[in-house]
Amino acid sequence: MAGSQNVISRMMMPDNANARGNVHGGEVLKLMEEAGHIVATRHCNSVVDDSGLPKVAILARVEQMDFLKPMFIGEVAHVTAEITFASQQSMEVKINVWAENIFKNERRFTNRGTLWYVAVKPMLSMDYEVTTVPPITYKNPQDEEDGQKRFEFQKKDRHDSKKLYQLYESGQLLPNDWDDRASLADNVEKYTVRRSQSTLIHSILPSDCYSSKYSTGGAIMKLMDTAGALAAIRHSNTPCVTASIDAINFHHPMKLANVVTISSRVTFTSAKSMEIEVIVLTEDLRTGTKHFSCTAFFNFVSVDSNGHVLPVPPLALKSDTEQKRFEDGKQRYSARKQRRLSETAKN
Repeated sequence: MAGSQNVISRMMMPDNANARGNVHGGEVLKLMEEAGHIVATRHCNSVVDDSGLPKVAILARVEQMDFLKPMFIGEVAHVTAEITFASQQSMEVKINVWAENIFKNERRFTNRGTLWYVAVKPMLSMDYEVTTVPPITYKNPQDEEDGQKRFEFQKKDRHDSKKLYQLYESGQLLPNDWDDRASLADNVEKYTVRRSQSTLIHSILPSDCYSSKYSTGGAIMKLMDTAGALAAIRHSNTPCVTASIDAINFHHPMKLANVVTISSRVTFTSAKSMEIEVIVLTEDLRTGTKHFSCTAFFNFVSVDSNGHVLPVPPLALKSDTEQKRFEDGKQRYSARKQRRLSETAKN
């Protein structure tokens, strides 16, 4: 396929990892999104339109991402990004990550994922206008046809995911009683949903942004991964590592100086993994306006000091709502297993 391609490499340093030397999942996500942003923005500007204004690619959706193997301090992360489909206003970018041990001259495949970007023209008011992207050339008609199917699927899934966004934007409270105060109380029962619930609050800084003063998707995903890890660690009382991420749909942009509140909680546990629901709310401190920005399900495994997977304590369900979320999580868990088996068979 003749879509634009990009490769970036970066040495993993101590501040990218936990105490055991494992690189944080959020760091890898941030690096993957950076590679996607570069290749998508470069492609957006490969053809100059009549306005002459530069275009910026903004992350709109993350497909399921898999963390196949760990990465460690001192290794070099190599990230490839390739545009595999382009609609009139969006681009699909395939991302692959390898870890290189430069002392042993060894490489291993660690991560894969798919990102969807939209092209925008940043305006002086810090608003933006969605615009068109140049077409790409496909190796054969089948590649374009398959890409169109993926585009239609993500478009429908993105539309279906807007329920929480529309609920919050209409002025209603979010359902299911998001209240992290209970998790701080000493008398909250262990292994319950409320015990695991965690919250991070972060002000969007220049280091979190593109040159257009919009937050990078990678910076937000890193915060989401951290919040998800907190919930997983609270539940398991052990170190935890990211195993995979279900689709993330970004419904509202996050700008410089906005404050984001990231909340997380355990929704499902299997024998060796935990599903964590994460939501992101954005507040403009100048106006007091709040928006529902995105939500996702992160999946973590519990590990010991040697990186071996440990059993996960069962989730103690205390309401019909929690039971319903657990059953929904069980279906997603089964679907993830089936997808991995199918991809393994292809390879």
